[in-house]
Amino acid sequence: MVEGIGGVACTRTKGSVRFTIRSIFSQFELDIHALVIGSISSVTPAVSVDIGQWGHLANLQLGDPYFGTAGNVDVLLGVDVWGSIVEKDVIRLGWVVFGPASVQSTSNATVGIYCTQIRDEPYLEDLICNFWKLEEVPVTSKCLDDECERFFATTHRRTAEGCYIVRLPLCQDCQPLGDSYVSARRQLSRLERRLTADPDMHAKYLAFMREYDTLGHMERVLEPFVQPGCYYIPHHAVVGIFRVVFNASAPTSNGLSLNDLQLVGPPIQDSLINIILRFRRYAVAITADVEKMFRQVLVAPQDREFQRK
Repeated sequence: MVEGIGGVACTRTKGSVRFTIRSIFSQFELDIHALVIGSISSVTPAVSVDIGQWGHLANLQLGDPYFGTAGNVDVLLGVDVWGSIVEKDVIRLGWVVFGPASVQSTSNATVGIYCTQIRDEPYLEDLICNFWKLEEVPVTSKCLDDECERFFATTHRRTAEGCYIVRLPLCQDCQPLGDSYVSARRQLSRLERRLTADPDMHAKYLAFMREYDTLGHMERVLEPFVQPGCYYIPHHAVVGIFRVVFNASAPTSNGLSLNDLQLVGPPIQDSLINIILRFRRYAVAITADVEKMFRQVLVAPQDREFQRK
């Protein structure tokens, strides 16, 4: 670990290495044991410096002949070897140039200097603040939640068998959807090529669609098949535990999707923290799953044109 000012851990080393540096002007060489890190600093100098402006340096054998050229820093030498390299009236690796320099360039170069403060370890007050945030009731958009609930209360009904029939909660000022048939047809062509290459998935997909039809969860579209104002939902298979996914977030030709036009109601599931606490509170945990739950809720006939597949 490499520490900086205040004992703060700046970076972690990737190991250590031993190497030898040699002068290009003399027989001087020095063995160095160094730590390996991802990077030492940014490009230094930030922009190229015209060293021709200093005529008195023209005949000196510089330790870095290209010190005016912007580049990465490869090695950072510490004070433990500084005295072995630079001594009064003794030239080891070559002359070294110190001090500020004015940038002279034909291009309009801009040098920006910035610094950021990064805290890896949170302060105590931050920890306490985060703790109390977990206990707060989440703030939701009450206005939109109320509008969505009012829409459901005034538009839903039930069939003689007890099934709910709901309208799609479309926003009142929503823009019309663009064309979705072309993209959905393209997605279907890709899906057919995929199923042709995978007979097992093809059989599962076919069985899923037949079950969908047998249960009465879909109905055939009458001609003409392509009509304005309809939304065609692309679908695809998910491997592993096989299932078919219908993507109502697929954009139409104007960038809008069916999900973009609908109101978003309040979350109906319990918060994650409450679920975790219940698991820790009781000795036995019981979970249940309602098969095809969302299909038990019917969509009103006037909104079914938005769910063509």
